[in-house]
Amino acid sequence: MSKLIFYLLVLFLTVKSFAQENIYDILGMDMVDTSDYEGKLMFFEEMPFNLLNKTEVDKKIDTEIEHAKNMHFKTLGDLNAFLAKNKLTDYEKVRAFFVWIEHHIEFDMHSYLSNHAPPQNAMVVYMGKRALSKGYADLFTLFCQNNEIECRTLKGYTKGFDPEKEHKDYPNHFWNAVRIDKYWYLLDIPLCIGKIENKKFSVLFNEDYFLSPPIEFIKSHLPIHSSWQLLETHIDLNGFYSQK
Repeated sequence: MSKLIFYLLVLFLTVKSFAQENIYDILGMDMVDTSDYEGKLMFFEEMPFNLLNKTEVDKKIDTEIEHAKNMHFKTLGDLNAFLAKNKLTDYEKVRAFFVWIEHHIEFDMHSYLSNHAPPQNAMVVYMGKRALSKGYADLFTLFCQNNEIECRTLKGYTKGFDPEKEHKDYPNHFWNAVRIDKYWYLLDIPLCIGKIENKKFSVLFNEDYFLSPPIEFIKSHLPIHSSWQLLETHIDLNGFYSQK
């Protein structure tokens, strides 16, 4: 009888500790968008929010995230609220989510090489501070959706991330589409962090895959659903691998 009481107490405390978390965290639901987008996929070649002082935005976000290193967040929701606090635009929130993930989540090279992927839902990624491409994308999607920013986790083919796994006949990479000021943009957080070379993950921070124009993004990413290319003229798998 005492054992039963003990297990019930553990269960109660576990449920209580997760009570403030998003339902996706608790159930580990798959957040990948598996359908074509039925609405009009609007995009803008030159970002309208470039009118913002990007340097000042980045300086503000970098200062906040540096300060967050000394803070303890009881839940993933608390972290999400901290990152979104005092952000005047959706772009600032998106940028804060991106920067935090980029600097706090390590690419899980061990799982990648072993072809054994642990759960990639947002709570597991947050607690373990490591992820595969799906974990990065789902965590970013969750941050955005919790702040009423429309976002998708997309699945497809890539070039430039791991040369040894290119030209495969199955999709094995995930990235995001996010809607800012009614326009859709694309980003790939792992590729902004680095790439795989000789079975090692080389950290090479860059901005090439953060909200880049669709005409550039298509050179390295082909989603399984063509509408998410965000292009008027779509390309197929053969065209994707044959283009330079």
